[in-house]
Parts: sequence; C-alpha cells; structure tokens
Amino acid sequence: MAKANLVEDSAQKQKFLNEAVKYYDEAIGKKKDLAAAYYSKAVALEKLSKNDDSIEQLKLAAGISNSIDYTFELGRMYYNRGLGQSNVVTPPTPTIPVSNGTSTTETPIVITPPQNPGQVIKKNQDLELAERIFGAIITANPNHANSLYGLTLLYKKVGEDDKARETLNKLLSILPDEQTKQNVREQFNDLQ
Repeated sequence: MAKANLVEDSAQKQKFLNEAVKYYDEAIGKKKDLAAAYYSKAVALEKLSKNDDSIEQLKLAAGISNSIDYTFELGRMYYNRGLGQSNVVTPPTPTIPVSNGTSTTETPIVITPPQNPGQVIKKNQDLELAERIFGAIITANPNHANSLYGLTLLYKKVGEDDKARETLNKLLSILPDEQTKQNVREQFNDLQ
C-alpha cells in the first residue's frame, strides 16, 4: 500500500494495490477474524475503483470489530456509491480536534463533497443505508463529527434542508475552533 501511495504511474499503482490485496487475502486466510485485514483490503479495493467489493470487505471488518471507524467508512462508501460516483477519491483533510467532555481526539472529516452540490438527487437504497449508519453512530456517540458531516452532506444532496440544518448546527456546536467552524459554514452557506 505504501508503494502504491508513492508512485504516480497508474499501472504501477494498480500493480502494488493488487499485490496488497493478495497479502490481505493471505492474512485473512490465516486469521478469519482479522478486522484490520478486511478494512485494509477494502481501502485497496476502493483505490482500484472496486467499490462493491470494498463495501463487502467493510461489512466484514465492521461486523468483526464493532469499530465506529470501520462502520463510518462503510457509511461513507454507501454514500459515495449512492451518489453514483465510481471513482470517488477522498482527498487528505485536516483533522479536527473534538472534545468528548473528558479528552480531545483528532477526528478527520473524510467524506468527499458532491461534485455538483446544487443538484438534488432522489434518495436511493445506498443513501438510505448511509443515513442509517451515520444515525446509528450518532446515537452511540452524539459528537461524532464525521457522521454529522456525512448526514449534513447527505440531507443537502437529497434536498432535506431542514434536516441538513439540524445536523449542521450539531456539527458546528462540537467543533473546537472558530477557523474550522468558519470553513464548515462557508461550505454550507446556503443552509444558514
């Protein structure tokens, strides 16, 4: 995976990603409950634009580990597939320190904003699954910034602006610094 991240040539990148998938399969063959191998395989498959296969691996990873991070990634993949984007690449994003009341953790917001933010689409099965996943995460952890951000994007994309405003306000209430809040406000300026 590291080699794939370092090369520019797409054929070389694909070669390394396919090799990584083979190694993850070997690891899974040796230890069927190794959630990290399923997750890492899912990441490689997403980079290979094999989103359906990536989702299947994320389902396994999330089911084995009960990890909020793996579950969130599954929701993100359903969201992206629901938008009909076959080559969604999540760019690096800044991490946002979020306090849960006792400690502060770094929480990256990792969903790619839609290409045509003004275009409203009909909520499909994948978007409904993403909504349920993000909602379940928020039920368990009301300050999960990624899920609040994901729901805000989803609701905005399907034209449910009242729900988008509600989740946006919750997200803004947990963001720790004014610059980050301002960046989010600018992204959703038409909801305010």
